[in-house]
Amino acid sequence: MGLCYMQLDEPKRVIEYTSRVLELSGINQDIIIKAYIRRGMAYEKIEKNVLALQDFEAVKHIQPGNKQASDGLHRIHNAMQNDPDLKKNVEKMREEVKNAAANTESPKEAEKVEKSAPKPDISTLDIEKLEKIKATGNDAFKKKTFVEAISNFQQVIDAIDPFIDDLSGLPVDKQEAVKKLYLAVLSNSSMAAFNSDDITGSLDFSNKALRIDPKHAKCLYRKALCETKIGEFYESRKPKEGQTLVDLKKEQLSHYQSARAILEDILKSDP
Repeated sequence: MGLCYMQLDEPKRVIEYTSRVLELSGINQDIIIKAYIRRGMAYEKIEKNVLALQDFEAVKHIQPGNKQASDGLHRIHNAMQNDPDLKKNVEKMREEVKNAAANTESPKEAEKVEKSAPKPDISTLDIEKLEKIKATGNDAFKKKTFVEAISNFQQVIDAIDPFIDDLSGLPVDKQEAVKKLYLAVLSNSSMAAFNSDDITGSLDFSNKALRIDPKHAKCLYRKALCETKIGEFYESRKPKEGQTLVDLKKEQLSHYQSARAILEDILKSDP
């Protein structure tokens, strides 16, 4: 939904939605990064650059190489050169952050603790508990509280993520059960994200499932829907600086072609 509001140029709605996402517990790093990026860009649109700076810096702390955050910081730093008040407000914000950090554990110390943590033991994977969390997510989905649904599904995804590439520590029947559960919550998350107009999130969940099962029919179909939806977004877009209308239309066409190729593959495999 955050992406949809950005496309519709409704930054205040983006801020409202992404802030709710960031208040949730149990969401994974990718979703957190996207929420910060989208909120930061929305803050920029309404000229709340200090808040935008904080969001972009939060992303850089999580993922130092993130290009969108780097670009956002570059834009704000350029703006600071021409706006003494903005520069003063940023300096004030940094001082407040510095004072607050003085009484907390430093990021480097926290990182050391995280790196020294033992690797999770696959025998601790409680499938029955995860099935109950999935059921809670399904209930939220039925009530159309999609953010809550994704939050529950994400807990299951995060629990299985460390083991999904090597389930050999489990009996064969449990391996299949874990894989089935993992794919189910990814598919459900993709559907919940799509229904809340978070097209990028929906596509990410589908791609994650397709990495494990490239022929997963529901995720293939939803990926095609996402590519089509992204293509439709281009109708209201204008070329970026240095981009021609032809270039923009080529980008749009590539999404439609991707959707068509996926649908053709589905038809070939299931005549």
